[in-house]
Amino acid sequence: MDFPGKRYLLFDLDGTIVDSQEGIFNGVRYAAERLGLERPPAATLRKFVGPALYHSFQEYMDLSPEDASRAVEFYREFYFPVGYRQCIVYPGMEELLAALRKGGRSAALATKKSEAVSWQILTELGLEHYFAAICGSDLRENHNDKRHILERAMEQLGVLDKGQALMIGDSFYDCEGARLAGIDSVGVLYGFGDEASMRAHGAAAIAASVQELRTLLLGSGSP
Repeated sequence: MDFPGKRYLLFDLDGTIVDSQEGIFNGVRYAAERLGLERPPAATLRKFVGPALYHSFQEYMDLSPEDASRAVEFYREFYFPVGYRQCIVYPGMEELLAALRKGGRSAALATKKSEAVSWQILTELGLEHYFAAICGSDLRENHNDKRHILERAMEQLGVLDKGQALMIGDSFYDCEGARLAGIDSVGVLYGFGDEASMRAHGAAAIAASVQELRTLLLGSGSP
């Protein structure tokens, strides 16, 4: 597959561009403490990276809809002033984004994270200028279906030929959303997902590192 020929690149945020594990985990721990619950184990915390919070609190911590709503409020009580800053850019990612822009490629952020928070994160990390569009959910977690997020991102990029678009993400949500939106996807393993689930949901290729992703997107001759 000609990945270097893909003009429009749609990136997930958590686990793809930034390692946001610390802030997300601490937010879930804070919500659990405020609800008087035991701290969830690491295996449970990892499941919160990617899906919508409200559903995650119900599915992974067995909370009622009412308690899940309270948990989301507590999570945001911690995350917005503190947690969202507890992330780092994966080594080599900014250089990759710069190389893509220099090569005339158009990038968009397509994340299930809040659009406002995503913009804030990218701005504080100095990455916002690499993206022609930033698409995510709102604080009520509306518009957070990955397929529709990708479709909005492609619309904002002016994509006319879906064969020219590629999703890059670290979970099966990204790969499945791309498949439903009619575009190809690349799964990355340096984030929070696993190869089997991403391939099962349509990933056309897997990159184990940012350097492998760079080679896929720019070609083997890329330094």
